[in-house]
Amino acid sequence: MRFIIYLNCYWLHVYNNKKFLILPLGKDQIDNALRLRKYGIDNMVPIESITPKVLIDAIVNLESDRKTLQNLEKLSEVFQSVERESPGTQVLLSNLNS
Repeated sequence: MRFIIYLNCYWLHVYNNKKFLILPLGKDQIDNALRLRKYGIDNMVPIESITPKVLIDAIVNLESDRKTLQNLEKLSEVFQSVERESPGTQVLLSNLNS
């Protein structure tokens, strides 16, 4: 099993469809975790409740929570399609290929 424990840059993990846990340390990270929860990716572990058992349980749940993994895959596809359709990306790609 491969996953990332998130402290920053969760959008990179979503874009690449990588499993991750969110351990928010500050308000902006809590906001980001709640935003992901809105989209069906509920993998936040409140930092104040961290113990070895809680962390192990969260990792096991991350691997077995098919709904969250399906939502992560869908959101990753959305991110990648937006990038592919972006006019700026098309200009960059056409210049790289010339």
